[in-house]
Amino acid sequence: MGMLAERYQDDKERGNAMGIALGGLALGVLIGPPFGGVMYEFVGKSAPFLILSALALGDG
Repeated sequence: MGMLAERYQDDKERGNAMGIALGGLALGVLIGPPFGGVMYEFVGKSAPFLILSALALGDG
Protein backbone atom coordinates (compact mmCIF):
# COMPACT_ATOMS: atom_id res chain seq x y z
CA MET A 1 0.00 0.00 0.00
CA GLY A 2 2.88 2.31 0.73
CA MET A 3 4.29 1.87 -2.77
CA LEU A 4 0.90 2.68 -4.27
CA ALA A 5 0.55 5.76 -2.09
CA GLU A 6 3.99 6.94 -3.18
CA ARG A 7 3.35 6.23 -6.87
CA TYR A 8 -0.12 7.83 -7.08
CA GLN A 9 -0.05 11.33 -5.62
CA ASP A 10 -3.56 12.35 -6.72
CA ASP A 11 -6.25 11.25 -4.27
CA LYS A 12 -8.57 9.92 -6.99
CA GLU A 13 -5.85 7.89 -8.71
CA ARG A 14 -4.59 6.59 -5.36
CA GLY A 15 -8.07 5.50 -4.34
CA ASN A 16 -8.59 3.71 -7.64
CA ALA A 17 -5.22 1.92 -7.43
CA MET A 18 -5.77 0.86 -3.83
CA GLY A 19 -9.28 -0.34 -4.65
CA ILE A 20 -7.92 -2.55 -7.42
CA ALA A 21 -5.13 -3.88 -5.18
CA LEU A 22 -7.43 -4.65 -2.27
CA GLY A 23 -10.03 -6.14 -4.62
CA GLY A 24 -7.38 -8.51 -5.97
CA LEU A 25 -6.38 -9.43 -2.45
CA ALA A 26 -9.98 -10.15 -1.48
CA LEU A 27 -10.49 -12.21 -4.63
CA GLY A 28 -7.42 -14.29 -3.80
CA VAL A 29 -8.59 -14.87 -0.24
CA LEU A 30 -12.00 -16.01 -1.48
CA ILE A 31 -10.86 -18.18 -4.37
CA GLY A 32 -7.54 -19.53 -3.02
CA PRO A 33 -8.69 -22.03 -0.39
CA PRO A 34 -11.42 -23.68 -2.51
CA PHE A 35 -9.10 -23.85 -5.52
CA GLY A 36 -6.32 -25.37 -3.43
CA GLY A 37 -8.71 -27.85 -1.86
CA VAL A 38 -10.05 -29.01 -5.22
CA MET A 39 -6.54 -29.34 -6.63
CA TYR A 40 -5.42 -31.26 -3.54
CA GLU A 41 -8.42 -33.59 -3.69
CA PHE A 42 -8.43 -34.42 -7.41
CA VAL A 43 -4.86 -33.89 -8.61
CA GLY A 44 -2.62 -34.52 -5.62
CA LYS A 45 -0.92 -33.03 -2.62
CA SER A 46 1.75 -31.12 -4.54
CA ALA A 47 -0.54 -29.74 -7.28
CA PRO A 48 -1.49 -26.42 -5.58
CA PHE A 49 2.17 -25.69 -4.90
CA LEU A 50 3.21 -26.52 -8.45
CA ILE A 51 0.49 -24.23 -9.85
CA LEU A 52 1.58 -21.39 -7.56
CA SER A 53 5.23 -21.95 -8.50
CA ALA A 54 4.37 -21.75 -12.20
CA LEU A 55 2.40 -18.55 -11.63
CA ALA A 56 5.28 -17.02 -9.66
CA LEU A 57 7.78 -17.92 -12.39
CA GLY A 58 5.49 -16.55 -15.08
CA ASP A 59 5.04 -13.30 -13.20
CA GLY A 60 8.75 -12.64 -13.31
